[in-house]
Amino acid sequence: MAKFLQSRAGQNPDVELQDDNQLTLAGLRSLIAGHFYLCQLQSQQKTPLEQIYDGFLLLHEKGLFVLLQCHQNGIIHGEAEAASWSCFNYLGDSKPFTNPVFQNRDNISRLSALLKLPEDRFYSCILFDNECELRRVPSGISRCTITWADQVERLFAEMLPNLPVQYSYTQLEALHDIFILVSSDHESNG
Repeated sequence: MAKFLQSRAGQNPDVELQDDNQLTLAGLRSLIAGHFYLCQLQSQQKTPLEQIYDGFLLLHEKGLFVLLQCHQNGIIHGEAEAASWSCFNYLGDSKPFTNPVFQNRDNISRLSALLKLPEDRFYSCILFDNECELRRVPSGISRCTITWADQVERLFAEMLPNLPVQYSYTQLEALHDIFILVSSDHESNG
């Protein structure tokens, strides 16, 4: 039986999700070790984040991580440089959706400009809903990981020990303050 028909939802997920498979700030905070700040990315009119895709920015002592959650189910097929990917249901019908690698690259580009940091300082983490099957998705993309939302804890437990410390607590605090300042509403700053 196909993985998405069996559903991974009842198999003791590593991360607690809301009913709609949405990751939460509180849920993510409890899964990641080390010194960090976690910021929710939400598109808001009249702010520099107006055209950002919803997700999270993790300002961690070992790097900057941009998490994008993709709400798809079924069998996922996609190529790293294709404009769109496909989601197939159990009947074989497909539905295209925007390439999440491109979406998170856009997020990283916007955050890089806001924080005045080079794009190669950011890691891209693309998280799919637990009910889907990642059958043909790219792997080996530099500084990009594609996995399921319930594997966040495992992802960071495997990745973080292999990365050197890049930011002190003071630097993280400054980055967080800069993010809050530059991402706020233009009208309240004027």
